[in-house]
Amino acid sequence: MTLGLYIPKNSPIHALSPSIKLAGMAIAGISIFFISNIPWLVATLGVILLLVKVAQLSWRLFATQLRPSLWIFAGIFLLHAILNDWRVGLIIVLRFAILLLLATLITLTTKVSHMVDALERGLTPLRPLGVRPAQISLMMAIAIRLIPVLLNQIHEVQDAQRARGIDTPIITLFVPVLIRVLQLADHLAEALDARGYGDD
Repeated sequence: MTLGLYIPKNSPIHALSPSIKLAGMAIAGISIFFISNIPWLVATLGVILLLVKVAQLSWRLFATQLRPSLWIFAGIFLLHAILNDWRVGLIIVLRFAILLLLATLITLTTKVSHMVDALERGLTPLRPLGVRPAQISLMMAIAIRLIPVLLNQIHEVQDAQRARGIDTPIITLFVPVLIRVLQLADHLAEALDARGYGDD
């Protein structure tokens, strides 16, 4: 999975202002949950794939991006197909696929530092309401940066278990990965505290 890794290209999507991209994603993310028409959702997915081509990125890259989520999508679809209506399951899967691909498109075409700056500027007018733009922007940057780290932790645990001849269904990864994530979070908290983040 490549979420959080910027790929430099000379494309119109790369050249767009990070503020426009983030605003567009926010609007699309909200709007998509008001669309329950399957053809419209499929068309929206097609538009995003077209934007991928405009951004000079590989469709195979985005197919790889979706692959780790296929089991989740399949589970959602089957659950609704059995208990409710398969159309509802398909709508939910399409919505999340659209959001995932859109988020991937933005992170691959925008530097994290630029996104953080744009978010902080956008939230600054809300400061009188108690919003802390710097802290929120920092959390966003950390979240994006930690996604590849988390995936790397999962792969390391898988490799270690395979080296010991242990089968690796996803459930067996939960405890060792959780321990590593908690250790990473503890180290990160210590580093932030040492630099004075969070002090009023």
